[in-house]
Amino acid sequence: MNKTIQNKKDKIRSFIISLFFAIVLFCGYQYFGNYLINFLWIFDLLLFALLFFVVMLIAGFAVLKSLFIVSAELSLLIFLAQSYCNISIRSIDSDNALKGLLSISILYIGGIFFKTLYITVRDYYKKVEKDPLSFKKMFLVSFFIFFIAVIIWQIYLVMDPIIQDLCIYK
Repeated sequence: MNKTIQNKKDKIRSFIISLFFAIVLFCGYQYFGNYLINFLWIFDLLLFALLFFVVMLIAGFAVLKSLFIVSAELSLLIFLAQSYCNISIRSIDSDNALKGLLSISILYIGGIFFKTLYITVRDYYKKVEKDPLSFKKMFLVSFFIFFIAVIIWQIYLVMDPIIQDLCIYK
């Protein structure tokens, strides 16, 4: 019973807001003509850019939250590898051992990173999951995933030269 009353209130509120904007737009068009249409295009583009920015911030937060969890392991791994490269006594067996250690560690750290990222994205998706399947939902989720992929690619572009600059890969 209480839910139906709240649902009716939401519908009435939406109708009043829509009616208000319709009246404002009608009166504005009567007085300002084409200037109002140009303003509305600019306003729509700004809202669209703001929406992209918010989705990008949420995606960035999800990726960085996962990255902070694995940052200690990743920093320790890079420190060990760079410390090994700075010593003067090295052998082929030690180089191969470090390559193996780097490979296994990067797989482990990547697994933890993507597991944490999956849990974070799943939690965000649960907030949107209640809405029925709509264009807005698909649009937001697809851009969220796109921005996550872009941020992960940027992290890869930063980390790859660090790993490739190690003495065992030269």
